[in-house]
Amino acid sequence: MRPLLALLLLSACGRQVCEPLTTQLCVCPGAVASAQTCAEDGEGWGSAPAASPMTTT
Repeated sequence: MRPLLALLLLSACGRQVCEPLTTQLCVCPGAVASAQTCAEDGEGWGSAPAASPMTTT
């Protein structure tokens, strides 16, 4: 019961996950380097578009 209550309280707060419209680097499946942009409301990161594979030296 307590985990459910905590989840409800957190979802009701409307907290921002990220700073709206900021961008961060990310590594997608398959070791693909890309970037994500925070949503306008700050409630989450958008999906990363496909980019070129990362290389190691």
